[in-house]
Amino acid sequence: MTHNDPLMTERILTEFLDQHPHPSRRDWKALIEANPNFAGDISDFELVNSYAKQLATTPGAEIDEQLVSRTLARALDELSRIDATDSKTVEARLDAFRGPRAQRFAIDIGLKGQISLLNSVMFGRVLAPLEVVSRIAERVNASVSELLVVFARRFEETDHVAFKSVDRKPSAPSGPIPWDQAVRAEGLPIDDERELLALMDTDDAL
Repeated sequence: MTHNDPLMTERILTEFLDQHPHPSRRDWKALIEANPNFAGDISDFELVNSYAKQLATTPGAEIDEQLVSRTLARALDELSRIDATDSKTVEARLDAFRGPRAQRFAIDIGLKGQISLLNSVMFGRVLAPLEVVSRIAERVNASVSELLVVFARRFEETDHVAFKSVDRKPSAPSGPIPWDQAVRAEGLPIDDERELLALMDTDDAL
């Protein structure tokens, strides 16, 4: 992603969100079409925006508008300064926990050793609770907002693997899968499933 003018990117996004507090997909598309030179930055931020909003409105979780605002503010700051080198550094740290180290990592961050769930989170295919993202951030020495940007970019750039829903039918997602749906699709023992779903209710202090 090339940042032609970080300050201009920030101004475009700030003005857009002021005018569209709850933007639709059509609003985002119109913004991208109106600012083609900033399409990459806008697309990244749209995904981060969707990520944070869906985390806050997940069924069973209390909406914390201040938390969403802080998350988006940090993500906007990251988009204005993170360059390709920074992004690759964060991705390299994430990739260090693939392969033989993946299961141990999935246990350490509370994912019950579920490698498929871990990989889905790290490639932006699943909307992990901010508590999970925070745990990953701590272990890879990155900020939460840096990870959200990387997750969003990975989702945007990779072929979206068909996801098996709870009824085991594959589907190609148009956006990241909600945490509760992803957890239930793992077919875990009921106690493990309940513990992972409870992470959605965690009061994250960012």
